[in-house]
Amino acid sequence: AVQRISFEDQVKQLRIIHGTPKTVLPKIRTVLETLRPGGIFFWDGDGAMSHDDQMRNLHLFGQEVLQATREVGKELDLKGPVRRGAGHGRDDSGATPLLAAAADPGCL
Repeated sequence: AVQRISFEDQVKQLRIIHGTPKTVLPKIRTVLETLRPGGIFFWDGDGAMSHDDQMRNLHLFGQEVLQATREVGKELDLKGPVRRGAGHGRDDSGATPLLAAAADPGCL
């Protein structure tokens, strides 16, 4: 059976993170510290917004949220999927420079 979880419960469980850069960054940090993922997926700009609001949202995301998330990834020494080691793609000695640069930390 499919488990249905309310929007509010998904927010409480950090399955959905939304808000301003100031409010989402501590939540993203918690997820990164807890799960230590090799990659992360962001969904930006969903919903009914004017073009101007979409552009402002995308700008704030790129300039504030994504940049800060990269810094947290560096601080926590998180590795992208290419640099995680055996069983997770090539290790540092076998990664091509392009893939290594893209995955560590740019994939965040």
